[in-house]
Amino acid sequence: MSHYVLAIDQGTSSSRALIYSVKDTKNTAEENTFSLVAQASKTFKQHFPQPSWVEHDAENIWMTVMESCQETLKIARKSSSFDLKKIACVAITNQRETLCLWDAETSKPIMRAIVWQCKRSWGICQSWKNLGYETEVHQKTGLCIDPYFSATKLSWLLENHPQLRADLLSGKTKVGTVDSYLLYRLTSGTSYATEPSNACRTLLYGLRGSWDPDLCKMFGLPGTDIYPAVKDSCAIFGHTTLGGALPKPVPISGIVGDQQAATIGQQCLAKGQMKCTYGTGAFLMVHAGHTPIFSQNGLLTTVGWQTGGKKTYLIEGSSFMAGAAVDYLKDQWGLMTSAQYASHIKATASPRVMFVPELAGLGAPHWNPEVRGALLGLSRDTSKDAVIRAMIEGVIFRVTDLVEAATADLGTGIIHFKVDGGMSQNDLAMQFQADMLSVGVHRKQDKEATALGAAIMAAYGAGLIDSLSLPNPLPNGHTAAQTFYPAMDQATKKIHRDAWKRALAAATLFADQSSPPTSPNP
Repeated sequence: MSHYVLAIDQGTSSSRALIYSVKDTKNTAEENTFSLVAQASKTFKQHFPQPSWVEHDAENIWMTVMESCQETLKIARKSSSFDLKKIACVAITNQRETLCLWDAETSKPIMRAIVWQCKRSWGICQSWKNLGYETEVHQKTGLCIDPYFSATKLSWLLENHPQLRADLLSGKTKVGTVDSYLLYRLTSGTSYATEPSNACRTLLYGLRGSWDPDLCKMFGLPGTDIYPAVKDSCAIFGHTTLGGALPKPVPISGIVGDQQAATIGQQCLAKGQMKCTYGTGAFLMVHAGHTPIFSQNGLLTTVGWQTGGKKTYLIEGSSFMAGAAVDYLKDQWGLMTSAQYASHIKATASPRVMFVPELAGLGAPHWNPEVRGALLGLSRDTSKDAVIRAMIEGVIFRVTDLVEAATADLGTGIIHFKVDGGMSQNDLAMQFQADMLSVGVHRKQDKEATALGAAIMAAYGAGLIDSLSLPNPLPNGHTAAQTFYPAMDQATKKIHRDAWKRALAAATLFADQSSPPTSPNP
């Protein structure tokens, strides 16, 4: 018998809703199968009130989530075989480190959300490093001290909004990542919770435990009582009718951070398997087993998911600009008219131009938020195609940096490299990725692994399936629509990699040594 899972995929630039049909295979010999029935998405505005600041209107996030759910249900109902009553559960996957604050009674946001890309807490991070916190933070959380993570944003808010501390302690105001905010609103304020894949991105959650009172005290933040309850990723978090769109309340039975969800969607369920999602940023995830592996090469250790009280760990490398770099060239420079770009430029663009796409600071494995983007090697004959190609290659160079760091941590080479996300649909990019890694790059038929991973988790939480695994028709559990094989000789590859290292060194040298503005948002 088939049921439906509605997956909410709340991302950095859009909110999506997808409905999957899933066979109820629990206690049967059948394999788990998921089929996409309908999907819809709504974009929302990005706010940049000051240099290095990035904000989202959380009310706008909520509206686009509801609009995309309603549109997806409308599309699904056009099919005569769809039965609204058979929607068995709802899944949530979300942009992770973005910090939301909302009124406990009305559920309305009290200010804009501070986005994971925002660098306003750079000065706070520097002060924490100067106080010698970095080693203990890494040992407890697997992370580094960087504006990327939520606790630094909360510290900035408490410094600049003195009343906020009292409101948090009294319970008048709630704080959390996007998953907690959406959950609270979907359940009309009855569920204030999160799960480990999101909690571990705050700098306040111990990798082996829960909210850490010592970290809260170290950072001068309120104690653990103010934060959402942490449940299994496959727990029953509450029930929702999606604002009356469903005939009866259904359980929200799976929540997973976006990159961890994509790891499940890509079926990287065994130690050493890895995927990269080319979304707003580029995110490498490597399955590390059930014991955390602490990177010695600038990567992060993070919780992948938790089921039955048992955590699965990942090694993560993050580059903050991938699809966002495409949007930058499209929206700010007008070099292309849509995100469907660059399929024609391989033979025409000069390879001399280097684009360092660090428009939101330099992430793993280098971790320097002062670094900004750079375009090097311009001449009078440089074309716009050359700049577009250089941007694409810059994103790929950054991912290659991440993979090299990950393989050094694991002590093994790459067997399979799985990719998804919007930029993975660009053949030029994926061929260049295969050339830089000297290994086959396997692209999914469905680029949206994130929503699929969340749907799998929710189906598991609702008891529809008894495993996170899907049928594995190809070796190593991957269904590829296309594989790109390396075609570049090692000498040419070395020339490219050496040029990239010089370009990144130049951008780092040029980096402004002063911190981004830290004045309160007007």
